[in-house]
Amino acid sequence: MRETRPFSVVDFARRRPLDVSGVSVMVATAEDVLLTKLEWAVRSGSSRQVDDARGIVAVQGESLDREYMTRWAAELGVGDLLDQVLARPE
Repeated sequence: MRETRPFSVVDFARRRPLDVSGVSVMVATAEDVLLTKLEWAVRSGSSRQVDDARGIVAVQGESLDREYMTRWAAELGVGDLLDQVLARPE
């Protein structure tokens, strides 16, 4: 299920198929997972979510669409946190 807010609509539309043991499942992109984790971090104060976001940056590296993330991070109110995570991925 998805929310009706603009980010959720875009996040849902960007899902990609992934083969898991011969079954195709739809998964969110790394960028959308990272942005969602930053939102959760702000809402909950959880450093775990920030650590997870840093892990995504460490694994995905330059393949992340930074322009997309920057645009949505500003809209979601997590721009400063995204800057921190991208500046120090580990």
